[in-house]
Amino acid sequence: AIRSAVDYPTGWGIQNSLRFIHARIEQTPLNQRGKQLMRPEADFRSPGRKGEMRRSDSRFVLAPTTQQPSKQSNKTSALRKKLQWSSSQQELQQLLMNAVQDNCVDVSVFSAGMQRCGQKRWWDTLLKVRQLQKQTGIVLDTVAVGIFIKSLTSSVRGEHGFGPEQARVNLIVSMAREAWAECTGHDLINANAALHLCAVADSVEGVKWAEELWTWAQEQGLRPTVRSYTALALVFAVHGPRARLDDLLAAASSGVWTPNSVTLGALVNAFAEKHDWHQAEGIWEKLVRELGVEPNEISFAARAKAHFLSGRPAAAAEIAESMSELVPTQALAELHTQALLIVYHSSMKPSVWTRLQAALNRGDSLMTDASAHQQRTWQRLKSVAQRLQAQPSSMRLCDVLVEWKAKQSVNHETGSNYATA
Repeated sequence: AIRSAVDYPTGWGIQNSLRFIHARIEQTPLNQRGKQLMRPEADFRSPGRKGEMRRSDSRFVLAPTTQQPSKQSNKTSALRKKLQWSSSQQELQQLLMNAVQDNCVDVSVFSAGMQRCGQKRWWDTLLKVRQLQKQTGIVLDTVAVGIFIKSLTSSVRGEHGFGPEQARVNLIVSMAREAWAECTGHDLINANAALHLCAVADSVEGVKWAEELWTWAQEQGLRPTVRSYTALALVFAVHGPRARLDDLLAAASSGVWTPNSVTLGALVNAFAEKHDWHQAEGIWEKLVRELGVEPNEISFAARAKAHFLSGRPAAAAEIAESMSELVPTQALAELHTQALLIVYHSSMKPSVWTRLQAALNRGDSLMTDASAHQQRTWQRLKSVAQRLQAQPSSMRLCDVLVEWKAKQSVNHETGSNYATA
């Protein structure tokens, strides 16, 4: 999962820039891959030199660092590859146990195991990998710490769930702090990862450590990037205090830092999760209209989600349809179609059915390379739409709620205009 500079041709510009890549694109979950490839190139550059390699040509998830790679050897190369392709928690655990018994482990092996756990959200196995690493006496280096922190952040959600599990939320700061203290030489990359962890952690512990990390970075003379400011702003958007978020946005207005589409999407999504479309629109107004941030597909999806979760499916559908030349993400295609199903069930207007048909036609082309779960959800949405047109009187609101974000509503009769807001 981590290659040194000498593994790449000089034409890739790796030696000169000392960037190291954390994961191959084919080993990264579809949703995570899509999000990372949509990041603005000005702040998330591809591995190649300008003019030599386009983003679409790169085989790698764009996660460059300035850290030295974990110590590796050819002896563990095959094992790391097997760990990275593990299809189950049992397989990964057995591979590691056998490697420990054969004395064929180093820090890069544990890093690969931790990274796979983070990608698959294998919380229990991640903790077992960490415990095994400590039992062997192998100490994490800075790259391994960063991977562990990112894996903790990803694994807060259950393997098959959508929301964080509170027991994990309560533990991740203390676990990340312990790993952070295991070595020295952390850079801004690890600090940014830790700040993102604070945003999904317990509010008290998360805000406390985020403030400490920001102070530490300043004391180390590290210059925060837009990614750093975005991560800190996200902490305050999720946990508060709101005044601290306003201070950061005021600093952006003063030119101290320049938010981008990732900032926009993250902050709008934070308020979407709180079902607060007013605050989400306030962030949109500030960043897009005042600071000139150009929204991308994920930003629009977060804005639509804010209205949808606030009980405003009509507004969510209109936002999805306002994207102009942008191609909606698969998640937004799902949300758009679900919103229109609700609006059509509410109004039974032919004009809404026409919009729903257009959304279904556009979504079909997007779902060809979607995950299995997304494809199943899409087929259910299409089936419900067909049934709603054929037998509208037999369907109540609960019958048209397919997408997970929609299943938080009370029942309504068909054609009762409950979703016209």
